[in-house]
Amino acid sequence: MIDVLSVALEEKPEASPQDLVEALKYYHQHDSFMNFES
Repeated sequence: MIDVLSVALEEKPEASPQDLVEALKYYHQHDSFMNFES
């Protein structure tokens, strides 16, 4: 879980709490990290 949040914040430092929830959901469903378009 921490890895998912770390990668999300590396890709999108201004990520909102909702972005982080979406990243966790995506990882749970796809077993891969979500790409953020900055």
